[in-house]
Amino acid sequence: HLVWPDGDLGNRVGRSVSQDAFGAMWFGTSDRAILRWRNAAFQVFEPPPSSTPGRDSVVCPGEDGRVWIGTVQDGVWCLQDGQFTRPFGPEEVGTVARALFLDSQRRLWI
Repeated sequence: HLVWPDGDLGNRVGRSVSQDAFGAMWFGTSDRAILRWRNAAFQVFEPPPSSTPGRDSVVCPGEDGRVWIGTVQDGVWCLQDGQFTRPFGPEEVGTVARALFLDSQRRLWI
């Protein structure tokens, strides 16, 4: 795991890292935030409490700008244009998603 230097990232612990098609680095963290490193700066994406993806996130960026997020406690989420959504509906709440993969046909493997 990664531990960030002191500063505006707080005490977040990185749990996963992946690079998107545009060269940005995406980090899933232990505190539900998703971080993007682009142009020598971090941007923090924190979901609103009403739609909180669980802790210990893994990230999988797609070529279309979406970032898929897998969690240990709360299934799969999607981050697109700064908004968090649940792509598969409430029946998958509680699903454990420790790893995600997009194949060449853009199918998401959980």
